Amino acid sequence: MESAERVRVFWQPGCTSCLRTKEFLTRHGVDYESINVHGNEAGMQALRELGARSVPVVARGGKFVFAQSLSDVVRFLELDIKLHDKLSPQQLVDKLDLVLVMSVNPGFGGQQFIASVLPKIAEVRRRVDALKPDEGLIIVAPFLPSPLIELLGGEGFASKVERGVGADWIVYFWRVTA
Repeated sequence: MESAERVRVFWQPGCTSCLRTKEFLTRHGVDYESINVHGNEAGMQALRELGARSVPVVARGGKFVFAQSLSDVVRFLELDIKLHDKLSPQQLVDKLDLVLVMSVNPGFGGQQFIASVLPKIAEVRRRVDALKPDEGLIIVAPFLPSPLIELLGGEGFASKVERGVGADWIVYFWRVTA
């Protein structure tokens, strides 16, 4: 970093991109002032004075970058950091084991069931049924999959729930009865 001006990170609770930005800067030894704009009028005013209205924002002096992309942050701060190359869509798909999707269209009441997810649900069921007593299953979801925890708990599975990075939930399942 060339500038002597201190880096400022504007963020708010519940913002996973904000958390990822702060973790990234900390991991790479970047000293920054952390400014939570939620309920902080002075912090919000400083953000507005930059010309920004949303977070995360990384600023130095009167300049800023929206920090949704870490590569933008690296360029803005002129960090000598090599980020991983982005995967092509096909490379990403090749690395995935299984993708779960919503089974109803989002909304309030009257949601329609999305029938095209039935094969994916059947694949999850097949994998769960194939688990041996010493094997487990890990589910990462943007929500706590309580119905799945209850269902598998009734089928002889124990589970452990952890908060992942940002808003994700990680649930570990393992069969305790054969």
